[in-house]
Amino acid sequence: MIVSVTGATGFIGKRLVQRLLAARDYPGIKIAEEPEWRNCIQGSTAVVNLAGLPISTRWSPEIKKEIKESRIKVTSKVVDFINSTQDDLRPKVLVSATVSLLL
Repeated sequence: MIVSVTGATGFIGKRLVQRLLAARDYPGIKIAEEPEWRNCIQGSTAVVNLAGLPISTRWSPEIKKEIKESRIKVTSKVVDFINSTQDDLRPKVLVSATVSLLL
């Protein structure tokens, strides 16, 4: 199993990566940085999408809108990459926690 993680340097992403790397039976993890998302996603079994603007700031209506838009954009991009990947290299699972934070 290979899991790609977007947003792996964020608050939740760091801890997720640490847990996955610490698991004895865990065979593979890819840290998916934005310029290489497509390459990281291809061939992965699953994608965990945590990318977007950080939420650890004081929220104003403008900041909340920017955070929400960034996370919608990122999620759409990840989904597009998955959908454009040929069947034998396409991840079977997508877990995305980015948009639900602000709805």
